[in-house]
Amino acid sequence: GEQGPEGPQGPQGEQGEPGGVLSFADFFAVNESTATANLQPGEDYPLPEDGANSGNGISRISETSFRLAEPGSYQVMFCVTTIQTPKLALTLDGEVLDYSVAGRPSGGSQIVGMTIVPTTQPDSVLTLRYPDEESNGEEAVPAENPRIDTTSHLVIIRLS
Repeated sequence: GEQGPEGPQGPQGEQGEPGGVLSFADFFAVNESTATANLQPGEDYPLPEDGANSGNGISRISETSFRLAEPGSYQVMFCVTTIQTPKLALTLDGEVLDYSVAGRPSGGSQIVGMTIVPTTQPDSVLTLRYPDEESNGEEAVPAENPRIDTTSHLVIIRLS
């Protein structure tokens, strides 16, 4: 046979989750403010300054720890100018996220990392840490240059 007439329109479906950026925050340090931040293995990197922030659920707890209020997926990026520190990693609720480790063999340059961090619990705590297993007796020492100010950043974007 032949195709019959078009039927009536069905009911409207449920609203989907909003897409795009739901919230964001930038936490940073200017070289001078971290000059005394020689980290030992296992310590978190201080980012004492607040940058742009949407004000929606990503907030500071201390100079080294940050609250992710809602469960979801967060894009997290960091860029730290330092000497000696071979690696940095993100932690979530005190546990190192192995897939977030970024670094270099040695020398003074930037360490840049970017990853997606899924959370399942409200009020998760995120930090940027000099991991224990990278010790080798070295301290994390921020790079200093009296003629050039540099900054270190931790940018957190909630995607879902």
